Amino acid sequence: MDPHPSRDRRFDPWILCFSLLLLLPSLLLLSGWLLFLENPLTLARLEARILGFLDFFRGPLLPSILALLALAALLWPTTLPALRVWFSGIRDRMRFDRKTAGDLLDKVRHFASVPDLQKLAQCYLDGRQPGLALPFLEEARRRDPTEKRTLYLLGRALWLAGRPEQAAPFLEEALAGDPEIGFGEGMRLGVRVLFAAGRFEACLEMAGRYSRRFGERPEILYLEALARERTGAPEEARRVLARIRELLPPARKGKKGRWSPEDDLARARARLRLLGKGGR
Repeated sequence: MDPHPSRDRRFDPWILCFSLLLLLPSLLLLSGWLLFLENPLTLARLEARILGFLDFFRGPLLPSILALLALAALLWPTTLPALRVWFSGIRDRMRFDRKTAGDLLDKVRHFASVPDLQKLAQCYLDGRQPGLALPFLEEARRRDPTEKRTLYLLGRALWLAGRPEQAAPFLEEALAGDPEIGFGEGMRLGVRVLFAAGRFEACLEMAGRYSRRFGERPEILYLEALARERTGAPEEARRVLARIRELLPPARKGKKGRWSPEDDLARARARLRLLGKGGR
């Protein structure tokens, strides 16, 4: 087994943004050069128009417009929850315990037991590095194909790697043997994976099981509403969206609770969908 497997190759939108930032100026320069070769006078007129446009915005007007656009972006209901989700992912990557992972890696090189393979994979998954976890989970599954925790971690790794269709069977098998695996996180992940895989009927069934066993939460209800829309039940979907607004976060140790970043984002998206449907 390769102790240094390849990293996760899931598509990263930041790579696309960075590539566009490099590509677009190059295309503009190329277009200007071709325009100059074709008609230098046209290029001079275009340059004069651009300079005049910039002169119009010179002074306090441009900063004011940019400030208003930034304020509007921040006030958009989903902006702050989406930033919380994004920073949550960054925090998980920064909390990756390299020392523990290194100790476990040395241990499995000498004797790779299934629990040790699971612990090492869990360490990588907590740091959002599914590409490093998958080989160890595949080895653990080869040694014990029916171990439910291995199947759950394998489904989680495939989900983080952007492969929900492959993750769904492993999660379903794991949850069939232990519905409370991961203290509810397994079933929560199952709802996400089944929806992303386009299996909306199975997603609805698992969302109902989650709500009955662990209580209602915005993220699960929002996915349930979307799945009901996909299956041709818009009125039921609207009822579920309205239910999200009524939920309160569970109290913790006598203090007022707070929803997770994913739940906050689901609540914001539910409000927008209700407004779009004429809901209140």
